[in-house]
Amino acid sequence: MLQSPFNLIIAHAGGGSWPKLLERRLAPLQVGFFHSEDGDATIGLAGRLEMHLAVVDEDLPRAGGLDALRRMRRSGLNLPALLVTPEPDRRLMEDALELKVFSVVKVAEERDYLTPVVFRLVRQLYGLDWPDPEKMN
Repeated sequence: MLQSPFNLIIAHAGGGSWPKLLERRLAPLQVGFFHSEDGDATIGLAGRLEMHLAVVDEDLPRAGGLDALRRMRRSGLNLPALLVTPEPDRRLMEDALELKVFSVVKVAEERDYLTPVVFRLVRQLYGLDWPDPEKMN
């Protein structure tokens, strides 16, 4: 069982509304949010602070979110991760599977696919019984 507050890294390129939506949906749960804008900052946060989940944008500057996760794994940081992208494809999903990414999630302006996946990960990996995301906010 989790002994500290749940801390989440949101690594995003700055575009799209998904980071704000995720924060708004999780705010009632007292989640600690930490933001990064590139792979190096994400790896730095994961190595320096107790983190429980990284939600990583495939559109991160330079090499992208998948590369950031690859470098994170190589440096011994096995933080559970979700990779978000507007256009998931087979190759991206295969590469993410090799890195043991929990899920590749499509982000879309018209529907929130991400929050339910975060809730499922939290239940499966940490045993936290958060309320149903569809009934929040």
